[in-house]
Amino acid sequence: MPFILSDYKLPQCEGGQLDVSEVEPWTTVSCEGLRRTQNMNWTITDDSDTVSQIAFCDTKKNCTTSNRDVIVSRENQFSNLTFVGSVREKDSTTLTCVDRNGVTMDSCRIRTFYPAETNNATVRVDSNFTVTGRAYIDKVYASDNNITCQWYHALDNKTVDQLLASLSLSTFTDTDGLEYQQGHCDTTLSVNSSEIIHFFGVVIQPSNEMDQLAGAVTIGRQME
Repeated sequence: MPFILSDYKLPQCEGGQLDVSEVEPWTTVSCEGLRRTQNMNWTITDDSDTVSQIAFCDTKKNCTTSNRDVIVSRENQFSNLTFVGSVREKDSTTLTCVDRNGVTMDSCRIRTFYPAETNNATVRVDSNFTVTGRAYIDKVYASDNNITCQWYHALDNKTVDQLLASLSLSTFTDTDGLEYQQGHCDTTLSVNSSEIIHFFGVVIQPSNEMDQLAGAVTIGRQME
C-alpha cells in the first residue's frame, strides 16, 4: 500500500485569517487531518519570515509548549491550540500546523483583537426634532486597525435603517503596558414630527459576538 500524506486543515481560518481574542472566551483553532503515526508542530512566522515553534505534539498525544499564552492538546487525528491572555506579540504573523518533517501543513494569518467595551450610549432630540446619538468606547483594539461603528434606526420595530456614523478614536496605554484605543461614535437624524416612537441602536466591532449592541433607546413624544 502506498504511503498517503495527510491533508492538514485549519477549518477556523476562513478566508486565510484567524481572529484571536485577547479576553475570554478564548480563541481555539483546530488542526485536522493528522495521521496517528505523525508527530506535529504548531509554528508562527513573523513578517521577517522567522519561524518559531510554539507547540509540539507526538503520536502518543503528549503535547508541550514553552509559550504561556497557549494551551495545546491532541487527539488521534486533530490537535487544538487555544490562545489565552494577551497575544499581542503575534500581531501580523502566520500560524501553521505542520508535520514533524515539514511536508504537509496549513497556515493562516492571525488578527488579534480586544472586543469593544462600551457604555452610556445615548440619544437626544432637540426642539427641531433632530436626534443626536453618541456611544462611548472605553477600550478596543484590532491589530489591523479595522474598528467600525454603525448606528441603526427603526420606527415601531419595523423598518431598520443604517445611519451615517462618525467614529473618533485616540490611542492610550493601559496599566498592562499595551496600547488600546478609546473614543466615541456619533450620529444625527432629523425625524418627522408626526412620528411617535423611534428606536436607536449602535454596534461596535470588533466584538466576541456576531453583533454587539452598545445601547438602544426609545424616543417618544405626543403628536401635535
